[in-house]
Amino acid sequence: MKILQIKFKNINSLKGEHFIDFEAEPLKSNALFAITGPTGSGKSTLLDVICLALFNKVPRMGKVSKSEIAKTGSVITRHQKQAFAQVTYQCKSGKFLSHWDIQYNRNNNLNDYEMQLKNLITNEEFDLKKSEVPSKNEDLIGLNYEQFIKSILLAQGEFSKFLKASDNDRKQILEQITGTEIYRKIGMLAYEKSKQVKSAIDLDLQRISDLQEKLLEEERTEKLQTELAAAKLQKNKESDKLSKFKTQIELAERRKKLVLKLENYQKERAKLLEQQVDFKEKHSVKLQNHQKTQAFAEDLQVRKDQKKQFKKLEKDKQSILLLLDNLTKQEVQHLEEVNNLIKQPVQADLMVERLEDFRKKVVSIDLELKDVRKTFSIQQKALGEKLQQLGVQSNLNKINETVNRLTEYQQKWQRDFQNTSEFLNQHDSITKNLQDVTSDLNQKIEFSLEAKQLEQRKVQLNKKKSELGIQLKELEKKISTHQQELSLAEKALVNAKTKLENLQLKWNNQRLIQHFEDHRKKLQPGEECPLCGSLEHPFIEDAVSFESDLEVKISDSKKGLQQLEKQLKKLQNLVVAQAKEKENNEQQIKDLETELTSIKLQWKADFNQLQQEKNHHSWEEFVVVLKKIQQGFKEKDELEQKLSLISPLFSALDELQRLIEQGQSLKHKLASVYSGDDVDLEVSKLKSSWDKNQQQQLTKKEDLKKLQTQLSNLATDFKQREAKLQDLIEQVGFLTIEESQAARMKEDVFQDLLNQENEFSSQLKIINQSLENTQEQLDEMGKDFEANNLLELENKKKETEISIQNLDKEILNSTNQLLNQDNLVKEIKIIRSRVEEERKRSKKWLLLNELIGDARGAKFNNFAQDLTLMHLLAMANHRLTKLNDRYQMDRPKNAEGEDLVVIDLHMGSERRSVKTLSGGETFMLSLALALALSDLASQNVKIDSLFIDEGFGTLDPETLYQTLDTLERLQAESNKIIGIISHVEALKERIQTQIQLTKNGQGYSSLTVVN
Repeated sequence: MKILQIKFKNINSLKGEHFIDFEAEPLKSNALFAITGPTGSGKSTLLDVICLALFNKVPRMGKVSKSEIAKTGSVITRHQKQAFAQVTYQCKSGKFLSHWDIQYNRNNNLNDYEMQLKNLITNEEFDLKKSEVPSKNEDLIGLNYEQFIKSILLAQGEFSKFLKASDNDRKQILEQITGTEIYRKIGMLAYEKSKQVKSAIDLDLQRISDLQEKLLEEERTEKLQTELAAAKLQKNKESDKLSKFKTQIELAERRKKLVLKLENYQKERAKLLEQQVDFKEKHSVKLQNHQKTQAFAEDLQVRKDQKKQFKKLEKDKQSILLLLDNLTKQEVQHLEEVNNLIKQPVQADLMVERLEDFRKKVVSIDLELKDVRKTFSIQQKALGEKLQQLGVQSNLNKINETVNRLTEYQQKWQRDFQNTSEFLNQHDSITKNLQDVTSDLNQKIEFSLEAKQLEQRKVQLNKKKSELGIQLKELEKKISTHQQELSLAEKALVNAKTKLENLQLKWNNQRLIQHFEDHRKKLQPGEECPLCGSLEHPFIEDAVSFESDLEVKISDSKKGLQQLEKQLKKLQNLVVAQAKEKENNEQQIKDLETELTSIKLQWKADFNQLQQEKNHHSWEEFVVVLKKIQQGFKEKDELEQKLSLISPLFSALDELQRLIEQGQSLKHKLASVYSGDDVDLEVSKLKSSWDKNQQQQLTKKEDLKKLQTQLSNLATDFKQREAKLQDLIEQVGFLTIEESQAARMKEDVFQDLLNQENEFSSQLKIINQSLENTQEQLDEMGKDFEANNLLELENKKKETEISIQNLDKEILNSTNQLLNQDNLVKEIKIIRSRVEEERKRSKKWLLLNELIGDARGAKFNNFAQDLTLMHLLAMANHRLTKLNDRYQMDRPKNAEGEDLVVIDLHMGSERRSVKTLSGGETFMLSLALALALSDLASQNVKIDSLFIDEGFGTLDPETLYQTLDTLERLQAESNKIIGIISHVEALKERIQTQIQLTKNGQGYSSLTVVN
């Protein structure tokens, strides 16, 4: 993996956009270069840019988020609204560009970051979410973030810590930086798998033992089978008896129901006959009279309809006559309304023409008045907008009042302008050097507020530092106490395990002795024992004594052991947590000291001049003064503008007054001619009413003529039909037409009565048939029916059912016991087979657990880390030979403790602890380890870019030059890009190609590539 280009903008102290191209001169020809600059200038920021663009992480703060940026003020340069980081890199997968950016929105709130990844060979962007870009970079490069910062970004502090760590700590660090946690997981997995297998087998064996205790004896099984067969035979006999009883009971109940049914039919027939007689008495005559009129029913109905029609026509005639009278009166009323409107008499034939002349006159005056009002409205609106723009509140319908108010405003603004000018002159010392008043004052206010926050931050940091110091002392006391408790708990656990093992051994021996009890009973004095061959048998007479409560003791011992393990685990977790908390507190104190130093430098660079300007004021008071000056300049400009706009408004008010007077004159003229609201509507209504009246009179006169003709025709036809009907009704026995008409019923009433008469006949027929059928059934049943007592049959049936229920319970109980016996035998067979198969299948896991397994995975992990350490030390010694031929590193032997050992070849291969090394020697060994780890990573991923952070300041000139020679050879051999971050002057002189960072007076830095 090779870094080709980095490009970024507004990251930490590096304000603006910066671009470094490692493929262009001078970096292309000089792949060993230095990154130099004073403390705090941003040297490590270049490494932050690479990590940010690839993984959205930086070594000094971990994962980056908008909340973290807003909280700490990191990553984005102060007072800037956006930032980005971009890296172009090449790997075996191709050439790629990874981009990260973030910015503030227009509401000055920070948006979330964005990330993109592009393939520069195909020129296509990957379709990824921002959270997926870091993982994709890891896949392409072949290194995750932790491996990347250990293989490409070499920070010396990490390897110095590794060099002097204890054996356990060294293995943990090596596990982290090499990413070999898998060996610990494999050891833990082997242990857990073996534990699961043993637990499963033990459970199955216990299950077999439990099932065997539940099995029935063979004699009991045979007895149950015999009892079951007898019970089934008896049940069959009882079931036959029950079936016979049920048949007899059913026959008796059926006859009882038929007798009751026959009685009901007889009652229903008598009731129906009574209803039929009553119906004939009420309705027989009516039905006969109605049927007599059926022959001339249609003529009767026509005569009835004609009488109704004659009455209706007479009524319509009277209505028309009344309406014609009303229309004549309305015509006279309309003429009077028109005379009143136009204020002169009008004849009926000229009414429409006079109305139109009057309308045109009124409309003409009204239009002229509207034009005046429109002009007034436009000028009033324009003047109102100008007054509103000036902030003058007035009623433009009262011109004189508005003129007076405007004069008052003009005088007030002139006074305010003079007062503001005097205030600004008093603060001339602050404003005299301002170029852009608004921008410069805003910057002073912003810097003042920032200075106030910085002072407050400094107080908070000092307070927090003091609190953390107190917490750290208390934490050290707690750690010491808990470590003592942990040591005591570990000893108690060892004792408890030993006690449990002894109890289990004793229990196993006791079971073994009990197992041979039957064999002891067969021994005879003087005969050889088949097991040991002895002729003496001391245990024949003397019984062996056993501890009856041994299993209880073992159970209690296991519970105690589990309680101790939990207590030990709890103490271990507590000690680890407190150690981590202590490390965090120490790191926080260190970070607080760094931030306090940074605040001091920033104050000196940014706020000294501003502090002189504020003089004796506090920062809050100084900000208030600056804001008042800023407001003064703004008010002065606004007052000048208002005074220039107010003069033309007086003439505009005069013109409005003239339009008001003209409008009032036209309004009086219109009122003298027409006092209504809408002349067009009123004239239109009058015309419409007149035309409608005339048309209605004409229509109703024609309707009256037609109606009189219809009445005459109807009277003639009615007389002829009445004479014909009189002859017909006399033939069937009626005297008058009205009498025959009264005899008729409504058709639906007649049909209903006729249907009721038919329904009586139909129902009687059905009931007679039902009576006949029921009697036949009873007669037929009498031949086969035995008159047994129904109550006696019910009792016998109940006794038989109880007997069958008892037999069912007996059969179910026996069946369940036998079925349970079969199931137990089958289950024991299945479990035994499963145990054998599990023992064969899990043999490898038991062996694997014996070789590499334990609960914490330490056994296999320690073995793997020892191999990794041997390999890493061999590669480090290879690098160390080129740095300094005096030293080699080795693992400690048994008598040398846990520390790594350095072999001094100039002192007869003397071996001593690495903790005895000087600062320069420690740096050389740490650098060799760092380069070795990079070589180790290069076995899978080709690394062509290397950045080495601080550490060169501890070397003497000779060692420094030797180290640089080694790095130059490394660069030449591997064609790597190697960047060294340092501020050592001798290194700057030796390496001519440099990326120089320079601080300016405002807390920002600039970047330059020089050769």
